[in-house]
Amino acid sequence: MKILTPADFAARLKKGEASKDILIDDAGAVKAKLVGLSASLELAAAEDRSVNFTISTGSIDRYNSTIAPEGWQLDNYARNSVVLWAHDDSIPAIGRAEETKIDGTSLRSRAIFADRDTHPLADTVFRLIKAGFINGASVGWIPLEWKFVEDRGFGVDYTQQELLEWSVVNIPANPECLKEARSIGIDTKPLLLWAERTLDQADHLLIPRKELELLRKGAGSATMSRPSQIRADGEDWKCGAARDLPIEDDDSWDGPAAEKAIFSDCGFDGDSPDTAKARKAFLCYDASAPDQRGSYKLPFAKIVDGKLKASASGIRAAASRLPQTDIPDGVKDEARKVLDAYEAKMGGDEDKAFDVAARAARTLLDAGAITHNEFADLIMRSARALVVRAGRVLSQDNEDKLRKAHEHCLAAVDHCQRACEHVMGVVSQNSDSGDDNPDDDGDEDPEHPSGDDDNDPDDGNADRSAQEMRQRRIRLLKLSASSLALRAGLPH
Repeated sequence: MKILTPADFAARLKKGEASKDILIDDAGAVKAKLVGLSASLELAAAEDRSVNFTISTGSIDRYNSTIAPEGWQLDNYARNSVVLWAHDDSIPAIGRAEETKIDGTSLRSRAIFADRDTHPLADTVFRLIKAGFINGASVGWIPLEWKFVEDRGFGVDYTQQELLEWSVVNIPANPECLKEARSIGIDTKPLLLWAERTLDQADHLLIPRKELELLRKGAGSATMSRPSQIRADGEDWKCGAARDLPIEDDDSWDGPAAEKAIFSDCGFDGDSPDTAKARKAFLCYDASAPDQRGSYKLPFAKIVDGKLKASASGIRAAASRLPQTDIPDGVKDEARKVLDAYEAKMGGDEDKAFDVAARAARTLLDAGAITHNEFADLIMRSARALVVRAGRVLSQDNEDKLRKAHEHCLAAVDHCQRACEHVMGVVSQNSDSGDDNPDDDGDEDPEHPSGDDDNDPDDGNADRSAQEMRQRRIRLLKLSASSLALRAGLPH
């Protein structure tokens, strides 16, 4: 399920998106949830592995928004009262919630954590909470009613909302705390495995990717001792993608698997990763922290037989994701040039495939096997497939234009065909080899005006001149017909 901050949700509402389109999919299921932070907890009875949390209050949060405590709807949550780790619903819940209720100006809940044998990560989280290394909680919810508050930086006051889940979170990620936890005997390996899996697979989590890197290192990564290269003045995104990789012609793309193989091949599990090689496989990277996996975006290559190759399907996937990627416009422009270079190399074969499809459709049309409309549909589908394979999106407006263009082309073909029929009819009348009188075509020839004397001594020369003129006319008509046929794509 996609995770949105209140700021994300508010920004999309202001752009005119309907809340239903943001939160609910076509089947009516929830596809996105909002998250909000709190950080109040107290240990309950340690023997039953429980911890009391204040999971939401009515105070203004970091997004200049508020959640009304009295507006919480808890009935559906009570039927499946789970506690997650970092809002990750792709793994089993780390605990169950009890006594989730509104208490004055806050929403409170008690978490009962699974034991080590049942859920190693749940046990690690519980021990980190007991030792004071984790103290954050966050609610996952969908808004039902709200209002914008302009005098508070265009924040939002949520007045009715439904609780989906709540999570224990480690924000901000603090690797030093995790090192200390390891020093007193807390097993952080389950947290390390979760962080590595998340970095390989997740596109959007509450914890930023760079903080996940810090968490991974603090939990016991082999690169833990290497100092972080996160710059104090922020990120430094660049396009370091190679433009000359050999292209692997494939039909499927597994981005997370490609990333994992690249990082492994480039030695990111050791102390000296080959960052120069890694950046060749991604459209962009953060030069302020090149040794971190989270510093690389939009993979388009993969490891094939030990060598780095650009993937045709990966190029198309990266092209489709590039417009939505949060990087500077200048970096996007450079990345687009890289994609254009690869697409130009791939375009020859795709153009040939389109030509073959177009010729096949034309053959069917000439044979009477399909109608003109069916011919236009075939051409349009072929063009659409070509656009999509290139990673572009064919809008409905462009699709309509494409259809109209083919309708005009078909009309032009029809007019040309009729013109050819008329011209060839005239040619046929004037080039009949069995015609004893080539002038007998129903028109009046200037060489033989009415009333001429048939015994004129110059008649023979006049007849020969008229015949030569008529033959020249016939040749011109045939050339004209051939030209029309060529333009219309008709046999001639």
